Amino acid sequence: MYFKKRHRTHHNHDLGKLFAWLALTTGLANAAFWTIFPLVVENVVGSEALVGIFFSLISVIGFGGSLLSTVILRKVSRVKITKWSLIGGSIFILLFTFIISKTHLYIFEIPRALCTLIVGIVLSLYIRDTANAHKIGLAEGRYYLYANIGWLIGPLIGGYLGQLISRNAVFIFSAFLYFISFIIFQHQHINQHPLITHQKEKKTITELFSNIKDFFKIKELWSVYAITLGLNYWWAISTIYIPLYIIQQGFGDEVVGWVVAAGILPLVLFEKIIGTLADKHGLRIYLAMGFLITAIFTALFDIISIVPIVLILMAVVNIGAAFIEPLQETYLFEIIKKKDEEKFYGVYNTADPLANILGPLIASVFVLFWGLPGVWYGSAAILLGFMVIALKAKK
Repeated sequence: MYFKKRHRTHHNHDLGKLFAWLALTTGLANAAFWTIFPLVVENVVGSEALVGIFFSLISVIGFGGSLLSTVILRKVSRVKITKWSLIGGSIFILLFTFIISKTHLYIFEIPRALCTLIVGIVLSLYIRDTANAHKIGLAEGRYYLYANIGWLIGPLIGGYLGQLISRNAVFIFSAFLYFISFIIFQHQHINQHPLITHQKEKKTITELFSNIKDFFKIKELWSVYAITLGLNYWWAISTIYIPLYIIQQGFGDEVVGWVVAAGILPLVLFEKIIGTLADKHGLRIYLAMGFLITAIFTALFDIISIVPIVLILMAVVNIGAAFIEPLQETYLFEIIKKKDEEKFYGVYNTADPLANILGPLIASVFVLFWGLPGVWYGSAAILLGFMVIALKAKK
């Protein structure tokens, strides 16, 4: 065992709005990047099947990165980690302008994905640390509101830059936004320096596996993990199969872009409201309603045969996700103690890459036996299962 200093922000200063702005800039960068990145991957690897394998492998690495973050964030200054990740994200996104082979793709994407992962983790922790103890839901709602505004605008900017200039222009734009995020954070660090204090913490070399064991010893954290796994399962499925459905109906990439962008609107409109309501009435009812709404709308994708109506449903289905997204981390932080935030957050965050591994595999089985309708009905049933788990959540 040994002791190490680390930086930590005081809890009695509401800096949440600043970190929400960082969620906006990084969200905008990520959304623009992901608008064209799958197309770049397909051009490099040569087939849609290999694209799926590529993203599955990256998700496996992300799963490991989430686990390792539980150790890294407790041994290294969170301030340094944030700066390194923002700069690293900017550099590795910029390097995508030089991709000419599969080797380059993996060399650049693995560190980029890890930098993006760490940025998401530390921003969420900062939001929790700087929120008023009685307004966690509001702070989380504001964080996701700003992030989703970025995800609303980003696909449109990425699409137009890619079409009118080049895909490399999208990479340059995203890299620039990550660099701007670094400047914002650096400025905050310098000007708000009195808010940063040193705190000693006791460590153990074997704490990685100990963190996993300790996390799942807490019964309530099983529900927390399952709820986040359920939401990320939906994101994994919808990201792949909603565009596939649109293309199968004879529409082009432009319609895909507009439907995806429209799907962000429910998140922008409702998440802050849901966060505020949950602070007053509790989490359980809103989490359960979110999964129920998503399940019903997903089943309607096949029940309704009028394509324009289905496209509208594919945009508004995320009303359900808006009930869940701002509350999943609120639920986590209401269960764990402040001293365990960095210890447990990385374990909790593995629900994202795990869903990105399992979701496409489960959907592939549905497609194999029942075609695309099987994805909608099978996913609706799975989402109803997560609704049952949400009903058992701590009120």
